[in-house]
Amino acid sequence: MDAHAQPVKPSSVQVLAEHQLMGEAVAAALSSRGRPVATSRWRYGPVRASGPGPTSAQAVVRSGVLVCEVEDPLSLAAACALVRRDAHRWLVVASGAGSARWGALLAAGAGGVLDAAASIDQMYGALEAVEAGDDVPADELRDSALSRWAAVPPEERRLLVRLERLTPREREVLAGLRAGQSAAVLAWNLDISMSTVRSQVRAVLRKLDVNAQLAAVAVVTRLEGSSALRA
Repeated sequence: MDAHAQPVKPSSVQVLAEHQLMGEAVAAALSSRGRPVATSRWRYGPVRASGPGPTSAQAVVRSGVLVCEVEDPLSLAAACALVRRDAHRWLVVASGAGSARWGALLAAGAGGVLDAAASIDQMYGALEAVEAGDDVPADELRDSALSRWAAVPPEERRLLVRLERLTPREREVLAGLRAGQSAAVLAWNLDISMSTVRSQVRAVLRKLDVNAQLAAVAVVTRLEGSSALRA
């Protein structure tokens, strides 16, 4: 062994979670196993980093854990956008084992998907498997999820892909429109100007290829009511 060889540092893990306590629990479990961790809140996309995060002395981030709910089409689209576009290998922790929603995540490029009821030890084992390039979940459950996703009507799959095009803030704006919020309320809640709200509404309409706010909301409600997507 080369006496001058540098010790191999464990790779860092990015942790994204909708709920702060869950994110902190996952980060603590990873840290206790010697893994450097960078954490961020998740709200239709990464919100902000917290904690010291990896330093230049640590390995670059090569994998991540996303803990989120994917029953909401906006949340599902955000998760799909992340795993499709990000170079990290992502383990997504979400309910709905074997469902079409899991299939959507796997088809988008998730390294693995794990049920939200799994223990921290199971999550760590799944993360190691994902990092090693193994399938998570195993073949039968994975095939079931992908088959159910393939059975979702093509138009609904296209609508989900359109939602992926939105930025996290644009998804927040669309969520507010779905809740019946006015532009003034959106501006107040999101701490942005009215002109910014209007600009983001126009971006939402353009990316969803619709001409009115009601039509944009209808995209989300159609996916919410999709029996195939809930299967």
